[in-house]
Amino acid sequence: MNNEQVMGGAVTLASCSKYYSAIKETLSARFLNEYFAADAAKLLSNSQDYFPRSAILNRNALTLATYLRKPAPSPPPLSLPFLFELPFPLLRFHHVY
Repeated sequence: MNNEQVMGGAVTLASCSKYYSAIKETLSARFLNEYFAADAAKLLSNSQDYFPRSAILNRNALTLATYLRKPAPSPPPLSLPFLFELPFPLLRFHHVY
């Protein structure tokens, strides 16, 4: 079998949505179920390690969420030097006539 990747998808409609009828009608009119045997076989082989991969993804998501949930450190107090304390000389503007 080739090393190409395949993708499957699904659409779930909420029957309580005010757009349900319009979307369902559009999808029903346009949906074409063309699933090729080779694609189905590739999807099946890709899903063999689903649970171990999901465990890694879940662990990574938890680590990220835990990190982001920590309060950010307080910024240092803002200190603006007075104009005469700046380390560079003041620029003088000359009028050109």
